[in-house]
Amino acid sequence: MKGETTGGKPDSSVSRVTREDDTSATRRTRARTLGQMATVSQRQTQLIPQPKTSRALAPVDPASRRSLLPIKAQRLSHVWRARALVAVIITVIASIAVGLIQAWQLAPHTSAQAAGLGNAAAHALQTEVATPGASGHGPTTGPWAATAASVIVINAPPPSVKGGTSSIEPCNDPVKFLPVIEQWSVPPGCYANIYRPIQANYPFRPGFGWCNWWVREHHLAQRDITENPAYKHGTTPVPGAAIFFYGNVQGADSAGHWAQVVAIAPGNYWILISEMNFAWRGAGWAKVDYRYVHAGPGVIFTYP
Repeated sequence: MKGETTGGKPDSSVSRVTREDDTSATRRTRARTLGQMATVSQRQTQLIPQPKTSRALAPVDPASRRSLLPIKAQRLSHVWRARALVAVIITVIASIAVGLIQAWQLAPHTSAQAAGLGNAAAHALQTEVATPGASGHGPTTGPWAATAASVIVINAPPPSVKGGTSSIEPCNDPVKFLPVIEQWSVPPGCYANIYRPIQANYPFRPGFGWCNWWVREHHLAQRDITENPAYKHGTTPVPGAAIFFYGNVQGADSAGHWAQVVAIAPGNYWILISEMNFAWRGAGWAKVDYRYVHAGPGVIFTYP
């Protein structure tokens, strides 16, 4: 019975070995087929043809890798140097631009001066057929506006000498400023009048009737004060200084406008000026009026 039992049943150890061999064979077959997890002996390794040595496939020495670091640092330093150079160039250009703007603000408006001088010279040499246009305009509407018909024009008195000082201002009242001043406030007293100077009462200067003629008559020792850029210029108002308004600033025409500083209110902001050829409240060509202006952009003073 034992013999039958042993002979009838398969040996489990033999079957297990057989299955392991089959599995190993299958694994080796798959590994050789897929090229993965292959068990290769030293002998088989010698039989596999080896690729020829190539510089492109040669391993990189760690020392050579370390030698590349200074190159990257050098390239980085070049980038920072380039950025620093660009920053310096931008700073220089900005400084030059600021200097040019300041010089433009402190220098006379050359084109406007040339236009004014050319017009003045032309009108001094020829007879006017029609009244020239004003070099500035005030508001035509509002509480301070007035027409030529509503304002009495007074003939300006001849220049006077008081205390050894000559004055051509037709009004010399001590009260020059209002308690509250706005851009187009009418000054008090005789400063609210419009005056017509008689040319024969003044030393000859070319361009009678124009705005710069009135300024020249205030500065007989500086005959070219409205044309010569060599005079000192600034933005600080000073009594007796000539004042120039750039085009379209505080009523000035596009070519600019000249006037004369009469007085300065406390705070150095509001300024009382006298001017000629400014169309406001009946003033204009060959007439003198007084008005308030203020220091600010586009207003330059010329100091005699």
